[in-house]
Amino acid sequence: MPNKITTENNFIYLTLALLLLLFTSALVEQYAGDYGQGLITASTVLMLIIGILSIRSEKRWFHTSVGFATAIVLIAIADNIMDYAISTC
Repeated sequence: MPNKITTENNFIYLTLALLLLLFTSALVEQYAGDYGQGLITASTVLMLIIGILSIRSEKRWFHTSVGFATAIVLIAIADNIMDYAISTC
């Protein structure tokens, strides 16, 4: 598998990302609980980052996509912190 994502090989990475998401959702169904939602969130964010890295268009759109992914990561972290704070009260 190539190391650098290009427009010629981005299909491989996107396919692997989708397979990761399917595998993670199967794990969540098998082991339901608090960790399940975290696995889905982590795999979705990872798939989003792989998708962003595979597109590589103009710098403006790339930076916008990276900002969007960063916002999603921060929201996911805030959600986990809020869930932890609520469960300890």
